[in-house]
Amino acid sequence: MTGAETALVVLLAGLLLVLPATLWFRHRVIATAAAVAYVARRSDRSGRWHAGFVRLGTHRLDWFPLVGWSTQPSLSWPRGDVAVGAPSEVVERVPGIPVAVSVPIAGPIGTALPSAELGLSREVYTALRSWAESTPPGSTVHVA
Repeated sequence: MTGAETALVVLLAGLLLVLPATLWFRHRVIATAAAVAYVARRSDRSGRWHAGFVRLGTHRLDWFPLVGWSTQPSLSWPRGDVAVGAPSEVVERVPGIPVAVSVPIAGPIGTALPSAELGLSREVYTALRSWAESTPPGSTVHVA
């Protein structure tokens, strides 16, 4: 084996170790702020599901692609303004979710908030619905 081939093998082995560790670390950083759940997203324009996860934050619902470098969400909806629609059964395959339901997510009509369709398990739907219907911590505190 020549020096160039050895260097290439070492480089590829390094990438195979560093890339998964980087993605794991990114996920841990995002998950420190709030609960996260695996979902898939489909926009109105596209028929493809994109794997990712949502973060159910105190004041926002954030969607992140599964693979990426950024710790900033790709889509975000304020908690008081997000509308979570009724679930419907998904006929086609949703990546990573064997039995999925589809849920439309939107902001108020007439705003610039994005709309999307989330493919998620029934358990995650229950958590999302509960999160959307509850009030953020501290919003109903009355001091006498």
